This record gives sequence, C-alpha cells and structure tokens, in this order.
Amino acid sequence: MPVEKSLVSDTRPLKVLVSAFAFSPIKGSEFGVGWDYVRAVALRHKVWVITRSNEREETEQYLQHHRDALCNVSVHYVPLKNRTINIPLREIVYGLIYRNWQQRAYRLARALDAEVDFDLVHHLNGIDRSANSADGCGIVKLICRCWARLECQNHHLLGAPI
Repeated sequence: MPVEKSLVSDTRPLKVLVSAFAFSPIKGSEFGVGWDYVRAVALRHKVWVITRSNEREETEQYLQHHRDALCNVSVHYVPLKNRTINIPLREIVYGLIYRNWQQRAYRLARALDAEVDFDLVHHLNGIDRSANSADGCGIVKLICRCWARLECQNHHLLGAPI
C-alpha cells in the first residue's frame, strides 16, 4: 500500500497561533498549562501567543532571567479590563469582560494571521461556551479556517496524527 506524502514537510516548522487567556511562567494551574503548552509546541514549531496583559510584568521579568525559556515564541498581550467585581451576579459581569477580551484578541489574531499566514490556530484556555460559539467572538472562526486549510492535507501536527 503506497504511503501518501504530506503536503507539509515533516521538517518545516509550522506557524502556530495560540490564544492562551491564562499564561504565566510562575503561576500554576491554568496559567501553567498555557505556559507549558506553548513551550512544548515551540520545541518544534514557531509560536505566536496571544494572552492577557495582567501577567506581562512577571512574564517579562522571568524571561530576562531565563532567556532560553521561550525560544521560537512571540508573545502578544491584550489588556483585560480587569475590575474588582464585588456585586451579585459577578460571573455575568466577568463573562462580559472576558468576551470583550476575546473579541479584541480575535482582532489581533486576524491581523497577525494576515501578516504571518498561520498553519494552525489553537484556543487553549479561558473557556467560555458563549464567547467561543460559532456566533461568538470569532477565535473559533479563525481556528476553523486554519483547520479547513489543513484538513485536506494528510500529515501529522505537533507529533500526533489528525
């Protein structure tokens, strides 16, 4: 049985955009997942990450002392309109703030994609069903566009079969 050759070379690094709402080298949980995922992908591929600006200072301080911590990574920050919310129904208010962040992240993602032409877009964390639905803010639409381009190509991404 003949093996189909991939349309994307196994040696060519992919251009990967990651939307990671939580991303920090010093915080654990969801922040650590964002950081570790980006580091792992960057071992084989070029990565652009969009994250909130709340952890910018700690991330940049860490990178000053650990210059090799994020090779092949470009970090882009989108401010989160972060207010202390001590009112009833604060989850609803936070959801609106998060949705606004996602919309602004999507605009940045589109601009970056026009410049870079990503092979893969991954929304990693900061999950909100309403904000990421097909009629939501749009990050999922950008992901679907990239996956549609790749779907017809028979190859492995990030070391795992599609």
